Amino acid sequence: MLILKQQLPPLLTLALPVMGAQFGMMLMGVVDTMMVGRLDLDSSALAASSIANAWLFAILWFGMGLIQGIDPLITQAHGAKRQDHALIAMQRGLVLSCVISLPLIVGINYAEEILLFFQQDAKLASMAESYLDVQLWSVPFFLFFIALRQYLQGREIVKPMLWVAIIANVFNVFTNYILIYGKLGFPALGLEGAGIATSITRCFMFFALLFWGL
Repeated sequence: MLILKQQLPPLLTLALPVMGAQFGMMLMGVVDTMMVGRLDLDSSALAASSIANAWLFAILWFGMGLIQGIDPLITQAHGAKRQDHALIAMQRGLVLSCVISLPLIVGINYAEEILLFFQQDAKLASMAESYLDVQLWSVPFFLFFIALRQYLQGREIVKPMLWVAIIANVFNVFTNYILIYGKLGFPALGLEGAGIATSITRCFMFFALLFWGL
């Protein structure tokens, strides 16, 4: 029982911000769905974004899994108090992000063909590809964010990622509102606006964590 009392507080100190940050990333998808769902009465935009995200997340999570391979390298270096080795592991993660971004982008770019292969509606498949095309350029930034997040997490620096997730959700709602519905002088871009807003938010998350965490 004594060991539990000694180990539980530091464990929760690390785990709760990580859980909160992950929840924040999931919440952005929920908010996007809610805001896109108000675009039309026949729900075609919502349907298109849903099937697009199913393919997008399958691709991105594959890349994310590869990047998370740096976790044991960073934690081992941190435990050995070798900050130089931890930095090298993060640098390798960033290089790997650049390398795998190209095949991931190619995979995302063939969304319409893949969706048609799985017998999705042609109109929805076309809309889904338009939604994804505007997100292609943000793929490297998403992977950069993951590499940086794993580096900080491996060094037990977890609060910045929580705050970035919270602020990014507010930023995401704001950019969605402007670009989807055409506010503050911007044209109403609808579904493509949601894709652009998501891309901008991914970049914001990387640079915010870079500024805040390092």
